[in-house]
Amino acid sequence: MPRFLRWTRRVLVALVLLAGLAYLAVFALSERILRRHWEVPEASLQVPSDPAAIERGHRLAVTRGCPGCHGSKLEGGIFFDQPHIARLVAPNLARLARSYSAADLERAIRHGVRSNGTTVRGMPSETFFALTDEDLGALIAYLKSVPPTEGPLAETEIRILGRLGLISGQYQLAAQQVALLPPRRPAPAADDIEGQGRYLAHTMCVECHGLDLHGLPDPTEPSPNLALVASYSPEQFSHLLRTGVPAGGQSLKLMAEVAKERFAHLTDAEVDALYRYLKLLADPSAAGRL
Repeated sequence: MPRFLRWTRRVLVALVLLAGLAYLAVFALSERILRRHWEVPEASLQVPSDPAAIERGHRLAVTRGCPGCHGSKLEGGIFFDQPHIARLVAPNLARLARSYSAADLERAIRHGVRSNGTTVRGMPSETFFALTDEDLGALIAYLKSVPPTEGPLAETEIRILGRLGLISGQYQLAAQQVALLPPRRPAPAADDIEGQGRYLAHTMCVECHGLDLHGLPDPTEPSPNLALVASYSPEQFSHLLRTGVPAGGQSLKLMAEVAKERFAHLTDAEVDALYRYLKLLADPSAAGRL
C-alpha cells in the first residue's frame, strides 16, 4: 500500500476516534445538566373543588396556553421536533394530574422540577412561576377534573445540537430559567390596575418575550421588546391581542396563533391593564413600578 494511503487511513481513523470522543463528552456533559437534582421547598397549596374554581382554572389554562402544547383534551403530544436539536413531548396532563399530588404539580408547574428532583424539558415554568396560590390552586383543580385520555406515544429526545446548546448556555431548561427570577410578588390589589397588568404580563408574555419582556431572537419570528406598546393606541393594542395583527398590518404567524388561542379570551379590563403596564416599559421614570 502506498505511503500516502496509509497516512490517509490513519488520519481518517484518528478523526473518527476524535469525533466519537467528542460525542461522548457532549453526551456526558449534557446528561449532567439534564440529571441535575434541584431542591424546591414543598409548598402548602389549597386546591378547591367547587365548579366555579374549576371553571376559573379552565380559563387560566386557556389564557396561559396549556392546550397549545398539551392538546385540547390535555392528552399530550409532540410540540417541537427539529432534526439534530430535539423532539419535545408534552405529557398527558389529564393522567398526570390524577397521579401527582398538589405539591408535585406545584413544583412542576412553577419550578419546572419533577417529583424526582430533575428538571422538566420544554416546560415554560418561567411563565407560571408568578401565578398566585389562588390561581395555581384553581388551575390544578381544573387539571384534576379533566377526564383521562390516551397518549402520547412518543418520548422527549434531546439530540446532538440541542445537547451542545445546553452545554454552551444557548438553551436553558425550565429549572434554570426559574432560578433567574426574583421572588414572587404578592397578588395585586383589585384596584391596582398596573399591578394587574404586571401580573398578566409575567404570567403570559415572558415565554415569548423574555424574562425582562425585552424580546428574544428567533431565526423565523423574533419577538420584539414590549416597550413598543407605548407607540400603540389602546384600540390598536386591543386589535393586536384579539387578532394577532400589529399596527403596521404585517403578518405575524406565532402572534396570530397565540392571539386566537389565548389572548382573545381576555376581558376588556384585562387588556386595558396589560396595556397600561406594558406602556411603562418605555418610561425611564417607571423603573420602580415594573
